[in-house]
Amino acid sequence: MKPDLVIVGGGIIGLYSAYLLTQRGINITLIDRSDFGQESSWAAGGILTPLLPWNYNKEVLSLTATSSEDYYNLSKHLFPLTNIDIEYWKCGLTVLDNCNDTIKRWCNSHKLAYQRISSLHKTHFHLPDIAQVRMPNVIKALIKYLQQNNVTLINNTSVHSCQFAGQQVTTINTSIGDIQTNSVLWASGAWLPRLANSTNFIRTPLITPIQGQIIAIQTVPGLLNHIIYKDGHYLIPRKDGLIIAGSTLEDVGYNKHITDSARNILWQNSLSMLPELNDYEITHQWAGLRPGSPANIPTIGPHPDIKGLYLNCGHFRYGVAMAPKSAYIISGWILDNGDSLSTQDRSYASSNFT
Repeated sequence: MKPDLVIVGGGIIGLYSAYLLTQRGINITLIDRSDFGQESSWAAGGILTPLLPWNYNKEVLSLTATSSEDYYNLSKHLFPLTNIDIEYWKCGLTVLDNCNDTIKRWCNSHKLAYQRISSLHKTHFHLPDIAQVRMPNVIKALIKYLQQNNVTLINNTSVHSCQFAGQQVTTINTSIGDIQTNSVLWASGAWLPRLANSTNFIRTPLITPIQGQIIAIQTVPGLLNHIIYKDGHYLIPRKDGLIIAGSTLEDVGYNKHITDSARNILWQNSLSMLPELNDYEITHQWAGLRPGSPANIPTIGPHPDIKGLYLNCGHFRYGVAMAPKSAYIISGWILDNGDSLSTQDRSYASSNFT
């Protein structure tokens, strides 16, 4: 059967978009060039807010404002259906050596709870309501839900190009054959520029792959019970004692090779924040490619030139936190041409086009 919509890209953005749209009766085929969610989504730490949110603009904050509530509801919805716990955890975030009046005023104006913590003549800043999820579990739960709801999932399949009749999408050309459809959602993260290269050089948003390397240290449960941040580095605890330490920001193209230099930097920064880690060892190291975009602002909406082509891409460092609201916005465009969306939500449709 001809699908109502083909989604290209099976990371958190594509999966969450499919999750919302299938509940509205849309017949979906979801395609990924490798296994679903195995790129930057799998590598992500899963923090449900921008780190240091007071440093970000209203466009980013609008997309992440309800993220914690959205994932809490996702957890409650998916667990009875899939028996997969996405490990939603309101563990809090402590910013080391940073507590000033500007930040306090920002938190008060945005109704974000905070506490001051004094230690060794230093004042830290604790945000108790910051939550996280465990991304591999989120990916698995969404895939299982989509399978249960008859979404066609096609992995390890490359999309070569889109075909048009006039300015209307008609066909997706893939490595396993053509798929006829009148609607395509491109949610391929850092790989979006290849759409332009393969499809008559149509206009696409400005997106640059930015590598992030992360290490993991297996400790014991309870060694660390909240996220720690200092000078661009973070530690994220899991309930089973695993601690995620990240991450680098490297403009190295489509390169996912891990390096000893990054490993050493991440390890030394981790020890400076939590010296107790010296009793443990790094268990693994990996890298993901973020879809870098100007000012961390994604593009969400219909393509300005091609009817039936939609974009949900360019979420840079905060794709996990932005995914629920981004999926809501793109659903509004697909279902009713954006008529139900606010002016702010509609503004992401024209972001960052080259």
